[in-house]
Amino acid sequence: MEFVCEAIIFDLDGVLVDSRALIERHRRRWAAEHNIPFEEIEDVYHGRSSADVIREVAPHLDAETAARRAGD
Repeated sequence: MEFVCEAIIFDLDGVLVDSRALIERHRRRWAAEHNIPFEEIEDVYHGRSSADVIREVAPHLDAETAARRAGD
């Protein structure tokens, strides 16, 4: 099968697909696994990489390693 196109649209900010619920579920699970109240990350996770969020809310963890383990 051949796929031919002139352009591809990447939805990186929720314009076409609203991924907020999925991302929140992922962040809630991560917070619970690390005994961090979700409220501590609730206001800082949107639009940021997992590593950036981890650096802010769990500076005792290696952010890159923890982000990879989280699936990022």
